[in-house]
Amino acid sequence: MREIRTCILKSRGTNCDKETRYAFEQAGSDADIVSLFTLFAKKDPLNGKEVLFEHYDQLAIPGGFSAGDYIKSGVIFASDIKHFLGEQLEKFVAEGKPVIGICNGFQVLTEYGILPETKGRIERSAALTYNECGRFRCGWVKLRVPTNSKCLWTRNMKELELPIAHGEGKFVTTEELANQLLNHEMVALQYIDSSGKPTNAFPLNPNGSMYAIAGVCNEKGNVFGLMPHPERYLVPERHPLWTLQRIIKNEYSSRNIVDHERLSKKVAPLPEEGLGLQIFRNAVEYSKER
Repeated sequence: MREIRTCILKSRGTNCDKETRYAFEQAGSDADIVSLFTLFAKKDPLNGKEVLFEHYDQLAIPGGFSAGDYIKSGVIFASDIKHFLGEQLEKFVAEGKPVIGICNGFQVLTEYGILPETKGRIERSAALTYNECGRFRCGWVKLRVPTNSKCLWTRNMKELELPIAHGEGKFVTTEELANQLLNHEMVALQYIDSSGKPTNAFPLNPNGSMYAIAGVCNEKGNVFGLMPHPERYLVPERHPLWTLQRIIKNEYSSRNIVDHERLSKKVAPLPEEGLGLQIFRNAVEYSKER
């Protein structure tokens, strides 16, 4: 079986491209960081090798501050993509190939209109705007994958924790479209409280997103946009409580030192791997199935 190839699309201001490439490589894909203008020219300016968008099986638009977030987050990068690569990208999506937009990448896909993309139309119908708290938020959030979500990226996942880092992450749209996303199983991630229920309470919902929406997919489920950063949680040691998680996991820890029962209710168990990795692995496995 040939290697699955992923294109990590970058622009001026992109700064999470290397972490995203590493995530896909750990998930079993060959991954290239490629400039938008290299794809447009169809040739690597450094070595002259041919670079064709259609040779890739997956696409990722990583986080960062494309074009310095001037005007509005993601809007300039989205405009550049539409101008230089629009026809190819829309064909890529229509063919069912996996596409992910993380943080700034989610903003790009939303500004382009690929997400949420309802009724087969690519048009801007939602926005990721300024956090309700009025400032940049950096921390960790608890998330759930709604039952029967169409999103291929979150297959077989229920709950997870991921880091966030954004100033414009509040998902807003019309009530009609929001209900359509919920009813058509296109909401892929929601911010939750300690009981596992979607919440609008700050800081559990760090930006005030309507219906606690942290990520959405398109009708086919192959395009996924999310504000949290799964590429930043690939190993257990990235979690801020990993040392405590490890102590609780050790059965030999003295009960006089660690109240296992009390702490285990507050702290998730230590995972075998960072919980963000499964998102990338789901896409690679799907591409192999194709």
